[in-house]
Amino acid sequence: MPAAWIVITSRGPYTYGNERRLIIDHAVDVLITKDSGGDLTRAKLDAAADLGVPVVIISRPAPLPGVLCVDQVTTAANWVRLQGSDRASPGRIP
Repeated sequence: MPAAWIVITSRGPYTYGNERRLIIDHAVDVLITKDSGGDLTRAKLDAAADLGVPVVIISRPAPLPGVLCVDQVTTAANWVRLQGSDRASPGRIP
């Protein structure tokens, strides 16, 4: 890790005010974030926009062929439960 980097370890969700303060306190001049597929990063994006900080969003890669992808925990849990049933088939999502 470069010496000039500051690693901040914490867990959200974060408020607009917290995100704004973080951007100001650390003189963020570009925000780079991943596309997490949800609204939990909204406060960060809004704060950056209001402060005129450019945002780069890294998109999610396409799923690999044959790899099951789900976006809900309940969907994944249902799929796991079905793996032991007679109704299960590879890749089948309830």
